[in-house]
Order: sequence, then C-alpha cells, then structure tokens
Amino acid sequence: MKGKVLFRNLAILIVIFLMFSSAGGIKKIKANDWYDTNWSYRIPVTINSSTALTDYQIKVVIDSSHSDFWNHVQSDAKDVRFTDSDGSTPFSYWIEKWDTTSGSESTTIWIKVPSIPNGTKTIYLYYGNSSATGNGWHTNPDGGGWYAGDGDNTFIFFDDFEGTSLNTDKWDSVTSSYTYTYWWWGWHTVTVDTGFIDVSGGQIHISSGSDIFGFGIIGGWAYIKSNDITDNEFVWETRYKATNRYDTRGINRNRIIVWGVTGVSDYGIFDNRWDHTTLQYYWNGWTGTSATLDSWMKSIESLSSNGSFFSWDVKDESGNSESDFPKSTSVTSSTNKNIVLQCGDSDHTGSINDPVGDLYADYVFVRKHTSNEPTTSLGGEEEPVDLSISKTVSSGPYYHGENVIFEITVTNTSSTQDATNVQVMDILPSGLSYISDDSSGSYDSGIWDIGTINAGESKTLHITAELDTLGNITNTATITSCDQGDPVSSNNSDGVTINVLPSADLELTKTILNPTTYVEEDIAYHIEVTNYGPDIAQDVVVTDVLPSGVDYKSHVASQGTYNSNTGKWDIGTLPNGSTVTLDITVRIEDYNPITNTATVTSDTTDPAPGNNTSSVTIDVEDPLIKGTVPREGYFEFFVDREGKRWLLRIPDKEYTTGWMPFDRLRATNTFMSGRYADRRFHLLFDWYSSGRCHLIFNDRRAGISIKFAGR
Repeated sequence: MKGKVLFRNLAILIVIFLMFSSAGGIKKIKANDWYDTNWSYRIPVTINSSTALTDYQIKVVIDSSHSDFWNHVQSDAKDVRFTDSDGSTPFSYWIEKWDTTSGSESTTIWIKVPSIPNGTKTIYLYYGNSSATGNGWHTNPDGGGWYAGDGDNTFIFFDDFEGTSLNTDKWDSVTSSYTYTYWWWGWHTVTVDTGFIDVSGGQIHISSGSDIFGFGIIGGWAYIKSNDITDNEFVWETRYKATNRYDTRGINRNRIIVWGVTGVSDYGIFDNRWDHTTLQYYWNGWTGTSATLDSWMKSIESLSSNGSFFSWDVKDESGNSESDFPKSTSVTSSTNKNIVLQCGDSDHTGSINDPVGDLYADYVFVRKHTSNEPTTSLGGEEEPVDLSISKTVSSGPYYHGENVIFEITVTNTSSTQDATNVQVMDILPSGLSYISDDSSGSYDSGIWDIGTINAGESKTLHITAELDTLGNITNTATITSCDQGDPVSSNNSDGVTINVLPSADLELTKTILNPTTYVEEDIAYHIEVTNYGPDIAQDVVVTDVLPSGVDYKSHVASQGTYNSNTGKWDIGTLPNGSTVTLDITVRIEDYNPITNTATVTSDTTDPAPGNNTSSVTIDVEDPLIKGTVPREGYFEFFVDREGKRWLLRIPDKEYTTGWMPFDRLRATNTFMSGRYADRRFHLLFDWYSSGRCHLIFNDRRAGISIKFAGR
C-alpha cells in the first residue's frame, strides 16, 4: 500500500513539473489574466512569423468590419492598450492612423513585441474603458487627432513633431540664405530669403527659402538630420507632403533620404530646370513618373541584407504604390546612418535657377526589418469572464481512516461571455488518498479539465478521498486556465481545512470456550478485542455484566483488570493491530436461556461502532421432572441422557446432589426410567412423554425424602 501511495505522489509531481515547465505552461489565465478590470473588451491578435524575432514592431490594421471594436473603443483611442500573451504585461505601441468616419473606420497600429517565436504568438488588444486616460497625443495636421501611444519606446527612432520646436535631442538642423550681387544696368545686391524649419500643428514644415529675380530664382536650403542609426537592417517610414511652392523658374529638390548609404547617386522629388511646373520622382535619374503634390503620401525606405540592399517605395494614403514603384538597388552602408529631410541643395551656386524646395512631414519612424514580415490576424471580441470557485467538504467531525467528499463548484458569473478551455487544479495534498470522483474522466492527476462553462452556468465535481493522517489538512482548488481573461482574481481559488482526529476500529467478539446446556456446570466466556486502527485506542473499556442464571467463578485477562462486581474490564491503551483477551469462568444456575453481552468503548472515536458489541446465548436443559412435595417443597430433577447423569436439587433449601451417574438408565423418545443406589442416595424414577411420571429419592445423610407422582 505504501508503495502505491508513493508511486501516486511521484506521478502527480511529474505532472505538475511538466505542466509548468512546458512551452506554454498551464494555459493562459492564472487568475489575473486580464489587463485591468476597467477594460471591458479585448481582441486576440495572432502573430505568424517564419523566424524568431526580438523587440520587433508588428503592424495591426483594423477596418470597419470589426464593428464591435469601433462600437466600444473611445473615439480618440484613449483606451487602446496592448499586452503580451499573459493578458497583463503591457506592450509599447503607436497608432499611425485613426479614422473614425462612420462606415469607413480604419486604424493602423504598430506594437513592439519583445519576443516573437518561429511560429505563432497571441497578444491582446484591450479597449472599452470610458474613464481611461490617453497618452501620446498625436495631432492630425488636417484637423483633430488621437492618443497614439508611445512612439519613442515603440520604434528605433521616432518623431511626430508635436510641440512648437524641433527636438534637438533627436535632430540636427541647418538653414541657410545667400547674398547675390549682379549687374542689371548697374550693380545690385540681393539677399535670398532664409530657409526655415517650422514645427507647429503636429507637423514639420521645411523650406529652402528663395528670391525671384529676372528670369530665375536664387535659392537657399534647409534640412534636418536624425541621430545616428547603427542598425544594418531597418525600415524608415515618413508621412509627407511635397509642394511646388517655387513654381516659376526654380529647380525643385525635395529629398527624403538616408545618409550613409552609397549606391544610389540621388533620389527624391525633383523638377528639371526646363520644366518647373511638373515635379518627378528621381531615382538615379529621371523616372518620368510625375510626383503627387499637395497630398499626404508615405515614403518607405528599407535597408536589408545586412546593409547591402536598399529600396524606396512611395504610397498614397490608401496604400497604393506610385507608378513604377518600388525602386531598389545594391548598396554599401557605413556604420552610422542618418535619415534626412532636405529642401534645396547645399551646393547652390548663388546663381539664378538655384535648387529650392518645400516639404511637410507628419511623422517619421524607423523600425526593424526582416525579409519575411510577420503577419497578423484578429480574433473575435472577448469580454472578461468572472469565474468563481467554491469548495466545500462533507460534514465532520473527521476521523483518521474515514472517507470525505470534497465538492468543487465553478461558476461563470458573466451574463454574456462563455468561458472556454477552463481548467481547475486540485491536487490532493499529503494526508489525502484519492478514492473516486464523478467527473466521468475529466479529472485526472489533479487537473479538472472542464472545457466550456456557458455564461451564467456552473459545473460541479465531487472527489472522494481517504483521510490518511492526523491534524489539519488543507485542500485548495484553483482555476488555472481559461481562454478569456478573468480580471477578478480574488474568487479564483478556494480551500477548506479539516482537522483529522484519531480513530480506532475496535472489534469485540464473544464466544463460549466449553459450551454446555446443563445447570451446575462451568463455562468460560471468551472475549477478544482487536484494534484494526488506524490509530492507538486510548482508555479502552469492555463492559460485561454477568446475567442472572450464572455465578462468577474466576477470570484470566491478557491485559488490564476485570472487576466481576461491576463487569468492567479496563484494558487501557490498545495499539493498532493488537488483540487482547478475557476469559470469565461462570457456573450455570438457571435452566432458562441465558444471554451474555459485552461491549467495548474507548476515548478514541471508533469509525465503525457496529462491531463493538457481541452476545452469546446458552439454552440450558429444563428439569425432566419438577414438582412440590409436602415436606421438602419445590424440587427439580435433571437428566443428561447422553452423559447418563442425574441431578436433583431443592432451590429453597439450597440443596443439590450434584451430577451423579445412573446405575441403570433406559431412555427412548417417549419413555425414560432409571435407578441409582449407594450408601447415601437412593433414586428410582420413570417418565413418559405423556407427562405421567414417578420419582422416589432419599438422601440418608441429609435426611431428604421425596416421593412424587405427577401427570
């Protein structure tokens, strides 16, 4: 038995280790698997990746088909949050786009995920908190805005140009003007307008500055350059708007470029000096593709293959690439790279038709790059469930060796949300041995795999266990898994403590060692008391009050003391597995059926009291002849046919012959006669089954004389 218990406990420990050390551990919720009780909804986001990634920015796009999201999220995105697979560890994110136009809602969100495996990973988007305080306000240059999150902690490099001045912790900037002296019917000096950089209204405006003279433009220039970027693979995205502000005779040069990469002679949004009204995309030469002006566009520049391959794409707000895009080429890159927004040229000549430019940017960010971008898919909207668990135990008191029944009830108190993949851990602690349960197989090795609990529904399990030890035993059941989060952790675990008292199953048996059925014979009542445990029995007492019809003669006890007057056998302490005996010798004095009963008690509780009492009955032979004669009074005459013995007694005179042998005895089923004679006794009798009888008896020594005839 000990070996089986040891094996069971070892198996349970192995199961626990495997559950907690496996890749996913016990599934999902651990009672606190919901971001915050103030957030009412979430959507699981599944990331699919063909390679393991670290601190990677993944993109999530939510369109109008996700009506639940748009119906429950705040209009300015204050309550948008992202967490890890555990449902509670927050992630940095930044909302690039937030359009709440009815019927065409759309948002694009970037989330920095610390660890993405080769395969799938689930993260969560939380929303639905009307009291949430947003962070990272982003102004839409076209009006309005939203709480976009934390771009600085989401990307390698980030700026959305909030505020009223350029952030010099992120950027270097240059603006210049030029003084030009010329002859036109005399010498003249012109100072070109200073190039400028303006940050306001949630955007940056970079302009070269210029001055118009005669048949041309004399231009200044301006640019901003980011801090060094040392990554050899990254993607730089900029929402920009180019204009043809200087559309008369200047040469437009607007560049959104990476410095520190060689292999592209030049690229940007240019015009040539012979056609100032049309701007083209330039990529190692004129592309012939007209650039989109005065509209917000997206420039996406990628450095890949460990800094040896470069591409440039330009897309409109709907995500469509411009004609003949993207562009790409092999490059070499230096250790330090910078992103640059530039208008005009630094090598202007101070002559007419110098390059100029005018450019706006809403935001810039640099993110990580991988050859196979992870994809994302959205699950359905989930509400938190409030799973509560209660545990009770069958009523006590509780005794060692008994069985108890634990009842576990799990309730889904949500009114709308079903709970799926629900599991409860209830591993029986030391001191409890599993007997059975009513789960039909869903409870195994301490785990109750419930599955689905519908909204408002309860599931119940009963576990029967044996109490193996003394003292306090605490048994706890805990909800360990649920696909949906449970933000209320206080009711996810419940336990009961029982105090196990000692018990001893005492069994008393009573027999007669030398049974007889005749008066004035001795018999011995044999009493055995056995302790079947599981504990020591304290203060054990057997009560055996001798019945009327027998007289105490003697006793022998293997342990303790017996008092014939009180009938108490004080055994004392009886260890588990021990047996003690008592033999009481008595003489039979009555011929009526005589029953003797003995009962054992103990200060230690007996879990099975049904075997604490035992009785034996002897059926003593009646007198063959009994009657009353004038001088001697009432007498009784007994005959032992098999033993061929006789006995005559006069109870009122306390006279008895004791058992004497017959000289002659004739006996059939209907007739009996006999005689006995010696110097003291003389006996003649006959008896018929009809009731007719005769008896002559004399005791010369005692002077007893009986003559009796009866019917």
